This record gives sequence, C-alpha cells and structure tokens, in this order.
Amino acid sequence: AVVTEVMQAWREPALGTCAVIVIIPEHTEYDMDLLAVDHYSKNGLEHRTEALAIVCHELGLVPMLRLYFAYHPPPFALNFCASVDEAKSWMRQRAGRGAVA
Repeated sequence: AVVTEVMQAWREPALGTCAVIVIIPEHTEYDMDLLAVDHYSKNGLEHRTEALAIVCHELGLVPMLRLYFAYHPPPFALNFCASVDEAKSWMRQRAGRGAVA
C-alpha cells in the first residue's frame, strides 16, 4: 500500500523533476513480491527523479531495500540515510543550495 501511495503522489504532473525523501516508519512490513518489479520504470518515474534518499526506521528492511536496488539499479542518485536531517543535508549537497523542504 505504501509503494502505491508514493507512486501515485510521484506521478503528479505539477511536481516535474524531483529529488525525493522517502521515510519508512518502524513496524513496516515488506512484501517480497515487491522485489520482482521495477516500480520506477513501470510508472515512468525514472526520468522524473533526480535523487532518492531513503530514511528507513525499520532496520530489518534496509538489506531488502538494498537488494531491491541491486536488482533494479536506479538511473538517479540513491542514498540510505539514518535520519531526515541527514537526508536533507545530502539533498542540499547534491543541489548545491540550502532550500530543501
């Protein structure tokens, strides 16, 4: 359900090209079937994404997410961050400016 919600929001035409921070809360379950599908190219988002920072508070999911991106290497910058502040800092460094919402 979370992947579907993220993909729907990402498809919003007004967003244009985006740098995205995805926050995965504790106690999030992972459906192994998600590994089989490249959700970005399937939804046409690989060309709308400049960078993706993932903040995963469910530490057991991090290896699964890394495996997903090993199977489906993104054509954009990807970083796993320990906190939202770290993700914002990484985005600022990539953008070379200070305004990250």
